[in-house]
Amino acid sequence: MNSNEIVREVRRLLGVRTESINRLNADINDSTDTVVTTYDLNGLTAGSYFEINRELLHIWDANTSTKTLTVERGHLGSDAASHTAGDIITVSPDYPTNDILKAVEDELRLLPQNGVYRQKTATIDFDTVDYDYPISLTDILHPYLLEYKLSGYDHYDYEFSYVGPDSIIRPHYPYTYPDDLEATLHYKATFGDLPSDLTEDITEDTGLPESAHEILVYGAASRLLMTKEIQRIDINANPVAGIEEVPPQATMRGVDFIRAQYQSLIQNEVRRLQSNWPWRIK
Repeated sequence: MNSNEIVREVRRLLGVRTESINRLNADINDSTDTVVTTYDLNGLTAGSYFEINRELLHIWDANTSTKTLTVERGHLGSDAASHTAGDIITVSPDYPTNDILKAVEDELRLLPQNGVYRQKTATIDFDTVDYDYPISLTDILHPYLLEYKLSGYDHYDYEFSYVGPDSIIRPHYPYTYPDDLEATLHYKATFGDLPSDLTEDITEDTGLPESAHEILVYGAASRLLMTKEIQRIDINANPVAGIEEVPPQATMRGVDFIRAQYQSLIQNEVRRLQSNWPWRIK
């Protein structure tokens, strides 16, 4: 999945109403304060806001005859960025792309706490003076396996000692020189950041396998629902309905359903990781 697909799936879970859209008529850079649209300014009025990619823009003034908007860039904590003619303008989105992707990024950071981590390897060199392997890996959570050759035979060491992320790995047999004075360290790692290109698949940059992409969708959706005022129905989708028509706690039941699906996806991914590294998982 790419970021745009994740955003679309999160919005589907949240039951987002059909939103008005337009198109950008000309390229803009990250400081341009006037925006010209391709079509009429339906819904784009002074005091409202709109979205292009991850950026939110506040409208100070709207000229309907020239389809020109005077705007404030980087609204509501989003980052001002350059945009291209033809990019989609979304009018007053209920759940802005930037908010959704921030929730996704929070999920990525917290996945290791739920037992979901990145499986990585690194080649490390043996120090013949101190009889250990100095390491400096910024993304390491915990080492799992030290793999090296001794006299031409494969050796798998699970009983090494480990001191900190910028310190050392001391093998179980510290005074035995490995062949070529190097080893392969298998370790649990944190996930990387989402790619800046919203159309790029997230797997390579984040290290999150495709089997776990749905975790981000359900995790982000539950986070965003929890920040909304508890509503008795989706008032945004049906603003005509009176609140007395809405069953109490409907939103929270929706959250409970999404969280249950989220937990199921987490458990499935944990089992998949354990099948890859079946020994001494910590």
